[in-house]
Amino acid sequence: MKNSLLIKIVILLTLSITGCADLKKGKMFNDINVTGSWSGNWQTKDGTYTESFKLDLIQNNNKISGTGLDEHGSSAAITGHLIQKEVELKIWNNQGTGVFVGLLNNNQITGTWVSENRSGPFQIIRKKAGISFASAKELCKKFTRPGNSQNIGEEVLAKGQIKNC
Repeated sequence: MKNSLLIKIVILLTLSITGCADLKKGKMFNDINVTGSWSGNWQTKDGTYTESFKLDLIQNNNKISGTGLDEHGSSAAITGHLIQKEVELKIWNNQGTGVFVGLLNNNQITGTWVSENRSGPFQIIRKKAGISFASAKELCKKFTRPGNSQNIGEEVLAKGQIKNC
């Protein structure tokens, strides 16, 4: 009996350390998903310059990928990860690389960006939430029935919105 309890405690601590569980709330974080279209802005630390940008993010487990577009039309590639509610995005284009680290609160991420010798605050808001797990599961079922195209179900899977049908 004591060994069973000890094993459960070790598993919960491991999940907490790796970002899969919150010990204070007893909640698993596998239901957090940042997939979707986001828009926001970043500014210099002194507030003298602000720039708007848009991001399209896809989350697969705790890994994030996507593309970005700034107000001047420059596109960027994005990689990153999610640990509990902390989001880290590496955004790069032909002008350089920036690292954005922030906290997810509902459909908003706020934090700090750093690029070379510059830094400042940023904020992005989800414009269109990613497809919910339940909806994706139904979509997958719908398009994998005999006579329907399986490609759409596979596309949903490829975007990391659900793990399997």
